[in-house]
Amino acid sequence: LRKYKIESYIQKDLLNIVDSLNEELKQVFLLYYAYEMSLKEIGACLGITANLAAVRLHRARKKLSEQILKEGRA
Repeated sequence: LRKYKIESYIQKDLLNIVDSLNEELKQVFLLYYAYEMSLKEIGACLGITANLAAVRLHRARKKLSEQILKEGRA
């Protein structure tokens, strides 16, 4: 039960951090990880190139990493 509470806390923190991303980055991040879409599929869905989707995913990962380190959760 304790493990579940810790995991639940971590999930809530992660969701809050993801939610803090700007809309463009959040869309790509969620489509890639939650919906398991390819960058090509994401590009087609959002009307952008696969390369731009890759750039936005990279930026989202970088911002999330920075935020996690900043808040001392790593």
